[in-house]
Amino acid sequence: MVLPIIAYGNPVLRKVGTEIPPIILNSKH
Repeated sequence: MVLPIIAYGNPVLRKVGTEIPPIILNSKH
């Protein structure tokens, strides 16, 4: 998924990504 990349580009999504960091890490693996 490209969620982490979008989060880096958008500050709003970045905040959401910081609230659910484990989910992104699990998706990346």
